[in-house]
This record gives sequence, C-alpha cells and structure tokens, in this order.
Amino acid sequence: MQVSHLPFDPGPAGWASIVPRGPTYPKLVEDTTVDFAVVGAGFAGLSAARRLRQLEPKSKIAIFEAREICEGSSGRNSGFMIDLPHNLGSKDYVGQIEIDRQQTALNREAIQFAQEAAEEYHLTEEAFSIAGKINAAATETGLKHNSDYATHLSKLNEPCEILDAKQMYEICGSNYYLGGLATPGNGLIKPGLYVRGIAKGINQSDVQIFEKSPVLSLNKVGNAWKLKTPEGTVEAKIVVLAVNGHIESFGFFRHRLMHIYLYASITRELTSYEVKTLSW
Repeated sequence: MQVSHLPFDPGPAGWASIVPRGPTYPKLVEDTTVDFAVVGAGFAGLSAARRLRQLEPKSKIAIFEAREICEGSSGRNSGFMIDLPHNLGSKDYVGQIEIDRQQTALNREAIQFAQEAAEEYHLTEEAFSIAGKINAAATETGLKHNSDYATHLSKLNEPCEILDAKQMYEICGSNYYLGGLATPGNGLIKPGLYVRGIAKGINQSDVQIFEKSPVLSLNKVGNAWKLKTPEGTVEAKIVVLAVNGHIESFGFFRHRLMHIYLYASITRELTSYEVKTLSW
C-alpha cells in the first residue's frame, strides 16, 4: 500500500522556534528489523513507544518521523491536557453522568502518564505542570453556561470555584470578563519543551528515533510488515500508526474523518512602548 500524502506545513512551528533546539536524530539510510515500528514522533507516537518499552523491556523499538521532532501538530499544539468533559455545544452543557465519569478517568490516566514521563525524564515545570483551568465568561450567556456546568460538576463530585469579575481581573489583568469557573486538574505543557524532552528520554531508554524518514509504503508480507522510507526499509512484527489525521493517507478510515484546524500566531517580544500603547 502506497502512502497517498505526506505531511505539509505552511511555516515553522512557533513553539519549536522559541525553545532550545534539542538533539537531532539520524535518517534511516539502511534496512533494519524491529519488533515494533512506531510511525509518527508526536505526543501519541512518543507515548506509545514509552509504554511499549515499559511492557516489552527487551524488544527492539523504533520511531519513524517524516519531519523533525516538534515540527508537526504536537509542536503546534495549544498545550492543554483537559481532564473534565467540556461539551459547550450540548443543550445544557452536560452529558450523561456515567459517560462523563469514564471520560474524566481516561483523561486523567493520560495526564498522569504524561506527568510520570516528565518526572522520569527530569523535565522542568515549564515543560509540564498541573495548572488547573478557568472557563472565562464575557457574556451573560457564558455565565449561564458556567453555572450549569458547575451544577453538573457537583453531581460528579468534582471540585470547582465560581469566580466573579473582580477575581478574574486580579488573575488576568483584564476587565473584559464577567466571571469564570475554575477547576484544578488541567495539565499544561509547553509543547516544544515537552516533546523534545520526551523524545530525548525515550531515546536514552534504547528506543531508536529516525527523523526525516517518512514512510512511503506499508505492506504485510507473511507474518511481518514492510515499511519503505526514501533511503531504507523496515521489517516489523507490529506497526503503530501514530499519525493523527494522516491515518487516511495509509488507507484507513477514508471518508470517515473530518479534519479541523485552529490557527494562532506568535510575534517577537513587544517593546515597552508597544506594551504601554496597548495598555497591557
């Protein structure tokens, strides 16, 4: 099976541009055999490789990244690891209680896994921290959403705090918000630092990482999988496709996924005059 599309990004990842460069990893330039081949070196791929190393300490694991570490969506991510359900689109801002409990438990398991990885690889608090989250409300409708959500959280026995306009001003320095709803469990990461730190950590745990080694084809041959890159081939017992929406490019879930994009921008550091002019 030929891979139909390779990742393409219109410009540099902001987070990657403002953190230390970090280690570089080689291209695959030969034929190799592994037990586990992980395609994609973002959050999912790096986490999968770390978990595989925990479960299979003697196995040979390799990660294949089309670009460089942190250039993909993980290096462009907002950095929020949210523990609680937050379906703003539902009629009453709530879901079924048991479903929400299950989702919260799953989210927290992922946050704990990330926190343990950060501790194991000695990442700084800037790279990962449990920072909590505030749903800021700028309108009466927003305040009603927060009130409804607080009621739902009480049914889940989840702690939260309703904030008024004065408290919001003290927190963020803006009088724009009428109120907010604070919850304590949200994880906050700085994607560039986190992804590069995790990659370095698992590489030191004897997980091979190959950058600039896009998988061009993937085929089952007997009991093994054959992966082809521009300058090498891989034979693997098991393949983990950690490629986000690019899973369609590998022939899976075609016409079943809707790709959603969010955009933000980053500027140079503002001068004192610019900050004063903007009243910040």
